[in-house]
Amino acid sequence: MRTIGVTALLLLGVAGLLTIAVRGALHDRHQTRGTVTVTGCSFEAYGRHGDTYRCHGRFTGPFDVAAVSFTNLGDLPAGATVAATVSGPGDDTADLVSEGYWRLVLTLGGSLVLLGLVVALWRARSGTLAR
Repeated sequence: MRTIGVTALLLLGVAGLLTIAVRGALHDRHQTRGTVTVTGCSFEAYGRHGDTYRCHGRFTGPFDVAAVSFTNLGDLPAGATVAATVSGPGDDTADLVSEGYWRLVLTLGGSLVLLGLVVALWRARSGTLAR
């Protein structure tokens, strides 16, 4: 009975991770891709794995947006360019393209790990029942 409960929790985790992946991919699909040329960054918050900065710059793509901002783990020098997306010409907040890639890597990878645990759990259970 405990195996079923653990399996249910693991599968719930898989469903949650896949939901995040699909919603993120759908969001990214409706964005316009281009680049942001950074004009400057300012410190926003301390973090365990790196400090967060609010960066500003000009978005260039199929259309231009004179001033957009985005968060970044680390300070970027003025003149640096990063791949980013915006929802349209009136959007003043950009999303880094790399965030979408990492979201997919982590959510799909995490789902595979959890599914591997389910398979291992049931193999171990069936091996115990066979004895």
